[in-house]
Amino acid sequence: MKAVIYARVSTEEQKKGWSLKAQIDACRKYCEMKGWELIEICTDIKSAKEIKGRSEFQRAIRLVKEGSADVLIAWRLDRITRNTKDFLFLCEELTKKKDGSEYVGITTVVENIDLTTAIGRAFATIVAAMAQLEREQISERTRLGLQKAREAGKKPGWKKGKSRIPEWKKKKIIEMHKSGATYAEIREEVKVGSGTITRTLRQAKVMD
Repeated sequence: MKAVIYARVSTEEQKKGWSLKAQIDACRKYCEMKGWELIEICTDIKSAKEIKGRSEFQRAIRLVKEGSADVLIAWRLDRITRNTKDFLFLCEELTKKKDGSEYVGITTVVENIDLTTAIGRAFATIVAAMAQLEREQISERTRLGLQKAREAGKKPGWKKGKSRIPEWKKKKIIEMHKSGATYAEIREEVKVGSGTITRTLRQAKVMD
């Protein structure tokens, strides 16, 4: 079978250190274990909220629908979608026939979903429903937290003076500055702007 790998992180997940490479590596190993031929890798840095807004995901789907690939592989089902309705729609879209039998051209590494059987499809629907539940609960907790903050007279958002970058980046900026690195070198290495570098150094009291 021919396979296309799909990997996704949201902007927020990327900030937390989630890796596209780790997902791709896991999917590659899965392909090798199954003896499948990898023909393409598609990646998105997008939220899972809408499947139509992810150009690389749409490309991966087309490869399967058009027959260039037999199956789409993702590290986990929530990399594809966290919406049960979208998942069921995809199952219909990617239903294929091979050797006289019908199957759905989607599989995942973590859940090891097998959509060639009725039980496998039922299990996948439950996984998709749980992913949707998790997303909705996070949204509810966020709304509740903002509401409580407003009721307490607090203004939601970043507190003045609070750093918006992780500790390891702050330490790296300070270390490079002390070693004589230029702003350009720090920007390239740590992937931050000049303003962030200046604020970090001032907060650390290593520059005026």
